[in-house]
Amino acid sequence: MAKRTVKPKTFFQRIKTWFPTTANTISIFALIVSAILAIYTYKVFKIADAQSNSVIRSANAAIDAATTAKNTLDETKRYNKEYMELQRREYTSGNADAAKRNLRDSLGLDAQIRSLKQAHEIFVKENQPYLQIDNFENLGLGDNMPMSFIYSIYNLGNQPIKILTIDQKFVFIEKKDSISFLRNPFQSLNNPKDVVDYLPRERSGERTYVSEDKMTVAHFHAFLRHSLTIYFVGRYTYLNYITNQKRNYTFLLKAWLDPANRDEKLIFLISNNQDK
Repeated sequence: MAKRTVKPKTFFQRIKTWFPTTANTISIFALIVSAILAIYTYKVFKIADAQSNSVIRSANAAIDAATTAKNTLDETKRYNKEYMELQRREYTSGNADAAKRNLRDSLGLDAQIRSLKQAHEIFVKENQPYLQIDNFENLGLGDNMPMSFIYSIYNLGNQPIKILTIDQKFVFIEKKDSISFLRNPFQSLNNPKDVVDYLPRERSGERTYVSEDKMTVAHFHAFLRHSLTIYFVGRYTYLNYITNQKRNYTFLLKAWLDPANRDEKLIFLISNNQDK
């Protein structure tokens, strides 16, 4: 077999064809650079895209947080409004209930006060002293003689009394003047005498009255003819220990001549106890 021989010229021509031309070289280099730039650009885009997504996620999270905060604020406002309204209603209702309770308490207190006042008034009335004279005896009427008689004074109350003054006397009134006299018989009393005398409860004391002036013959005969009326007026002033107030006991008696036995007697016309 014949040995194949390669010519140098041919060999170098083949090698030459292996290397690109300058234009091809530039094109290849540009292609490589473009590829590298494309890869770099892709990576940068990926990074930017990731960052953009992160920013978007952060923005969305911020929006969600803001929305949640707004909803929470609105809910808080609504709760506060409802709570304040509830508090206002409870306060108003509480005040109304308190006012009602105060009114009931006030009415109850007023009722208790009225009850105490009524009980006090009843106690005062039941225990106030009450004087009464009775048992007129030994009426002495005669011409040119002092007039006198004996009587008893009773304390009919539940408390003792202190007698302060006594004013009493006989009065001669013509029959024609009796009506005017009886309109105010106690105006003739003008000489009260101070006394210090105590009268226990439900006890009596005997008194003897003797007039300072003598009965004239003319008065005595006028009395026997019924043309003259003889009255005995009196006033006791005493102290009510329950109220520490003064009271007056006034009484009016009329001398009466029994025509059957010509006996003189005294009969009651007025007997009254009252605060002074």
